[in-house]
Amino acid sequence: MVVAVSNSLVYSDRIKSPCQVSPLLSCPLLSGGSCPEPGRSCYKCLKGGYLPLLVPNGCKSATNASLNRRRARFVVRAFRGVSCGLSKGYRFRWFVLTESDEAISVSIPFGREFHLFVTWLRKVHCPDFQYICVEHCQGDKLRRNWHILSYGSDKLPVLAMRAYWRSHYLSTVTGMEEVKDIGKAVKYLAGYLSSGDKFVRSFQSQGWVFCGWVRASKSYRRSYSVYPLSLDLTTLALMSSSRRACELDWLLNTGYLSEVYVKGGDVVVKT
Repeated sequence: MVVAVSNSLVYSDRIKSPCQVSPLLSCPLLSGGSCPEPGRSCYKCLKGGYLPLLVPNGCKSATNASLNRRRARFVVRAFRGVSCGLSKGYRFRWFVLTESDEAISVSIPFGREFHLFVTWLRKVHCPDFQYICVEHCQGDKLRRNWHILSYGSDKLPVLAMRAYWRSHYLSTVTGMEEVKDIGKAVKYLAGYLSSGDKFVRSFQSQGWVFCGWVRASKSYRRSYSVYPLSLDLTTLALMSSSRRACELDWLLNTGYLSEVYVKGGDVVVKT
């Protein structure tokens, strides 16, 4: 038995918001009221300024179950990075890398060129550029598009990016604009992952939250049967790499961050 300390959250029995308990229950926030459990709510409460901690995953068929899991996994990972980007005060942008018939005909490897593209962008223009991406095939399933939601402190050089992608990958960049409604953008990207198309995948940069956060989240779940809180991951992302390594080790061994223990709070018994 481990004695954990928490200011307001019960780690041993995390209370779900009314929106999470039943997908059929109407969201009080969308009905004009206020969420009785702010901060622990589902994606519906995004309209109230709260980031989602859980995505309802109800479905009837095995096929839909697989699609919903893939979509839910993407949405949760996307909003984990959104939480970090907002906490750092960064701006979110949207653009699409396209693939032309010319690029396909000469067999240019996308993986290598995309890596070089991101390296160039960080080195020359936006050193803190982070992204999450959805790849899908269009038309005859030969040409691919990469929809990228990114954040960073500096402006993205639209003309330079288009010129780089055109000269190195013989294709163009479209949709260069700042994201005003992040929830809508994530929902749009998630729609590709629930389409049933086998030529769809998603991936994110290592620093979308922090390096190793997916592995750490899975390790935490194996120990405590739940994933770490979004607030905990955001707190870790804001730390230096050396401090984060110590705090992450503490989190995986105790279930809570040492800051909670140092600041004091109510004692919670976790078995």
